[in-house]
Amino acid sequence: MHDGQNLFDELTAPFGEWGVDECLDTLSAKLKFDLIVVGIDNGKEDRLAEYSPYDFKVKPDEVNTWDVKGVGDLYLASLVHDVKPYIDSVYRTKPDKSNTHICGSSMGGLLS
Repeated sequence: MHDGQNLFDELTAPFGEWGVDECLDTLSAKLKFDLIVVGIDNGKEDRLAEYSPYDFKVKPDEVNTWDVKGVGDLYLASLVHDVKPYIDSVYRTKPDKSNTHICGSSMGGLLS
């Protein structure tokens, strides 16, 4: 899950936590299955670029304009070639695509 700092703890989530741990506890109890969630914190000032596959401009106020060079394809390649193989080598996972998902909200949702 993208924006990993928002997943589990109100203290690390600048805009409120997502409550993923509470949700997983409920799902696991009701549906009788186990899963793991891997949260990856964003790159702070690079968040817009790393979560976007496209170049775009942001005008946050009347004076400034940010030119964002989207590098989401590089971030996704790292997930596919580095992060996912590592997870599968360390944890007892079902590595096939039907048991693997990515998700996020806002820019993380766009990238997902």
